[in-house]
Amino acid sequence: MTQQLILNQTIADGLDVIGDRWTLLILRSAFYGINRFDAFQAATGASRSTLTRRLNALIEHEIFYKHPYSSAANRFEYKFTEKGLGLLGPSLLAAKWESDWQTEDYIDIKGRLFHEHCGSYMTPKVICRACKGELSFDKVEWPNMAKQLDSQLEEIRTYNTQHRKRVNKQRNGHVGNSNLASLIGDRWTLLVLIASFLGVQRYDAFLNSLSTPPSVLSERLKQLVANNIFSKVEYQKNPPRHNYVLTEKGKSLFPFVMTLRQWVASESADCATPLKHSCCGKPLKIDVVCDQCDQRPWPSDMQYHHQK
Repeated sequence: MTQQLILNQTIADGLDVIGDRWTLLILRSAFYGINRFDAFQAATGASRSTLTRRLNALIEHEIFYKHPYSSAANRFEYKFTEKGLGLLGPSLLAAKWESDWQTEDYIDIKGRLFHEHCGSYMTPKVICRACKGELSFDKVEWPNMAKQLDSQLEEIRTYNTQHRKRVNKQRNGHVGNSNLASLIGDRWTLLVLIASFLGVQRYDAFLNSLSTPPSVLSERLKQLVANNIFSKVEYQKNPPRHNYVLTEKGKSLFPFVMTLRQWVASESADCATPLKHSCCGKPLKIDVVCDQCDQRPWPSDMQYHHQK
């Protein structure tokens, strides 16, 4: 199995850990300073059983650990491990993406996320660690990946035979304006997005590259078009054929996927990171920084203000 193949498979595994609406809300709340069960429940609106399952899963995956805060009762705080702290970037970008596009159940972070380090309200910004330039979709090079797409995704195709149940459901016959976890919380949709980042646009190319069952591919493409992640552009009239082209909303998912990929790579010693930043020619290493002071924020110096 190639290094990139392992990495792509593990990205899918990483989304199995955090690619869930409740888990993203728990992580977001924890990064804003919440660490006790009742406070998580009030912040997220999750039922006790749902919250218990998600917290236990985060402990199992070594994202959280339990720290007793009272000797008089069986009471715990949920604290980040070092591995868990690495999810701050993806968590902030998930919140930003939902806020920017006002997706279903979004939480507005504009003018609400306060960075104590610089004394300003911030939004997260993604930069290249080497040159400090802001990351954009068209400034990342994928050496040799387009030519090797079939082999690099083979393991995910095999592993995906028991793919996750969709989080978002059709409502009244229409696809809802889904949050990030609903859109990319299963492996097939993630594969379609990765393939599109590599330049795949046509139905047959997706089908051949991913070996996706046609009905599954059609459903995922339809959903991505309905949620304005792809636009459907006709390139042949008879018979009708279309390209599935990333919209600006779709391209804006790229930083989240890249930061998740980097987190996975940092936890997987055998995984290489061959991507390059074309602006400086250096291997791509990403930092998520405050847009006001260009410093990396930490949970201890961020606050979420419900009102300005």
